[in-house]
Amino acid sequence: MKVIALLGRRDEPADGVADYCSYLAQALKTHNIDPEIVHVPWAERGWRDAMHWLSRESRNWTGQWVLLQYTAMAWSRRGLPFRVLAVERMLLKRGVKCAVVFHDVILDPLPGFHNRIRRKIQYWIMARLLSRATQGISTIAPDQLRWPHSSPGKLVFIPIGANIPAEFTGEKGLTPHGQPKTIGIFCISGGNYRPREVKEILFVAEQAKARVPELQLEIFGRGAEEAASLLQEPLRKLDVKFRLRGVLPAEEITRTLKSLDAFLCVRGEMSPNRGSALAAIACGVPIIAFGQQGRYKELDAAGIEFAPWGSLKSLADATIRVLTDATLWQELRERNRRAHAEIFSWDAVAARYAAILNPPGTPTE
Repeated sequence: MKVIALLGRRDEPADGVADYCSYLAQALKTHNIDPEIVHVPWAERGWRDAMHWLSRESRNWTGQWVLLQYTAMAWSRRGLPFRVLAVERMLLKRGVKCAVVFHDVILDPLPGFHNRIRRKIQYWIMARLLSRATQGISTIAPDQLRWPHSSPGKLVFIPIGANIPAEFTGEKGLTPHGQPKTIGIFCISGGNYRPREVKEILFVAEQAKARVPELQLEIFGRGAEEAASLLQEPLRKLDVKFRLRGVLPAEEITRTLKSLDAFLCVRGEMSPNRGSALAAIACGVPIIAFGQQGRYKELDAAGIEFAPWGSLKSLADATIRVLTDATLWQELRERNRRAHAEIFSWDAVAARYAAILNPPGTPTE
């Protein structure tokens, strides 16, 4: 059974949505589903030529499923993705079965009038896409969303998997470590968010250093290099070792995660569509994050120590517990192993897609 995964602009230096589609495509093959990943080249050729190109390409897609991958920036340069509505309209005219996969489903409340307007427009566009689609797929449970007002019954929840090779996940190689204790931090935001996140990191490091004499931070992912200048000198004064890793290939990310004692999330509250945290779950690394038990059931099953939003003391206390309590550390690791196998593995994700794309009794090509 052929399926098209349709993407917009490629993201640089790493494209999480493209990686998502690639890993999903591999997993779906066990269900006799063979996705083809197609990029609409609007960023390279302009929208006029790109739509002509899509019109030609889609002539042979009639009757097939097309998984339209949505993020605002994949379909616009400034976060106003009106053109994606035209893409969906063309697909439906071709007679395809269009499933819109919403990756940006909860938008950060950025300050400023223009950001508020942009957020409202993005929510309106998502609701419009959903109302016309054959199916909507959300990476967060629909009851947590504020925008699918008119067509909530069309939207199903399918969690994302970790964008790391499956052969590196599971139980390989992770044991309680000696000294130094190493905390990993993946990806620091830019703009107005960066100073807040740096402050959170430094507070946790200072508090943890009082209980863990040998402490090391590893910061990797997008935004890490820009934050290094703000972290190096304060961490040196705290006598906390610091290693900057930057953007790493998937295999190296896995090796880095497996070397950690804990994974600290400081980019807002934890949600199920945070790929870096899912990679930590896949590698069995205990996680400390802002959030609360009961908000996301799938995260409740994982090995995460939550701290109330904005409480740096609680975040630091949770970090110290994870680093000093071997029994808790092992319990969190085991919860991650089970959650990955049952919820977040690509096999589990693909099974949910197969139930929609190729339910039992559907004839295969």
